[in-house]
Amino acid sequence: MDIDRNPADGIADGLLPRSGEPFGHALRRYWTLDPAVHFLNHGSYGACPRHVLNRQAQWRALMEREPVRFMNDILPQALREARDALAEFVGATPQNLVFVENATAGVNAVLRSQDWRTGEAIVLANHAYPAVKNTARFLAQLHGLRVVEADIPWPLTDAGAIVDAYVRAISAGARVAVVDHIFSPLAVETPLDQIARACRSQGVMLVVDGAHAPALLPLELDALAALGVDCYTGNAHKWLCAP
Repeated sequence: MDIDRNPADGIADGLLPRSGEPFGHALRRYWTLDPAVHFLNHGSYGACPRHVLNRQAQWRALMEREPVRFMNDILPQALREARDALAEFVGATPQNLVFVENATAGVNAVLRSQDWRTGEAIVLANHAYPAVKNTARFLAQLHGLRVVEADIPWPLTDAGAIVDAYVRAISAGARVAVVDHIFSPLAVETPLDQIARACRSQGVMLVVDGAHAPALLPLELDALAALGVDCYTGNAHKWLCAP
């Protein structure tokens, strides 16, 4: 494998900012964004820096040079190395971290793998991501489940209102609770520690949809697991600027 460039080479190439370079418009040159567009929706599909796009092109070229050898001999180890680097960044044990297509696919993988019984409940917020709500409703129809919404008021008075809404929702009995680490429509961070403790005390499996969290919030996933978070799924294509 001949992709061994030091990340510092990107600085020498002018593709990465130097340490201490101020934030602001000057950083725009490190992206290929259309200068005529004010791109504000980085939270949906984040743009990749030029340095990342160049590295992606190098990997693609290596794959196309000898596809079978790449898939059989190079890719498995490369994925393990990428997993280890990401695990260190988000504070996770590498063996507990796997790659999925996106955060919604991760939530689907968890919810669809449960051995559901008729009458059990899935709790999620009234402001939960619509695709996750659709999954819960589909499973409810398929298995005869109840979907219970934690009614989080808006405007929000304080973070305690989020905790109170979830505590009320799981108090009637729940198998799984899905919690948004950052609510997509609200841009509000959830106090996971308090909700995790409440779920653990009630024997409720806690799945966190952390779509917007990697690189936006400091993450220590092993610490969250110790508090009671059973599964955590996030995206690298938003604030982490991955392809």
